[in-house]
Amino acid sequence: PQCWPVAHRNREPRFRSDLPLSAHYARMAAEPQGEFEFSNPSGKLSYASFLRWPSSGMTFVIPAEEDDVFSGLEALKLSALAVTLGGLLVGFALLALLINPVVRALKQGVNFALAIAGGNLDARLETRRKDEIGVLVQALRAIPQALQTMMDEFRRLETERTEGRIEGL
Repeated sequence: PQCWPVAHRNREPRFRSDLPLSAHYARMAAEPQGEFEFSNPSGKLSYASFLRWPSSGMTFVIPAEEDDVFSGLEALKLSALAVTLGGLLVGFALLALLINPVVRALKQGVNFALAIAGGNLDARLETRRKDEIGVLVQALRAIPQALQTMMDEFRRLETERTEGRIEGL
């Protein structure tokens, strides 16, 4: 950026009030540092920072047009938006990768339970999972065998009763 050195040791504001930026020149004479905004000769909104160098008494002014000041912010906004969207996409992909196997195993478990409830004790449920879902599958697998054992015992007892080997059940 360009810099305008203002080399005037007399800090008494003797600026003509009809000159452009005269209020800013008076402020620069009165204060050691600061900022202000103004319209440059081409009419664009601009900003300037000034600093008086203590040992020399010179004041340095650094102007910049609004477009130059905020152009980096626009690029930063676009970068932040891209990173946010990328993070969301990665997050949803990871979520899908983690949830789909669980949902699939639960659907298989539900279908298995419905088959057993419908009387199909030959239904099978397969999984290689070793986590909590795997433990649930193992417990569900035990249900048909337990039901079959109870039904076999019931049939045995019913047969014994009808043959007269046991009385009154």
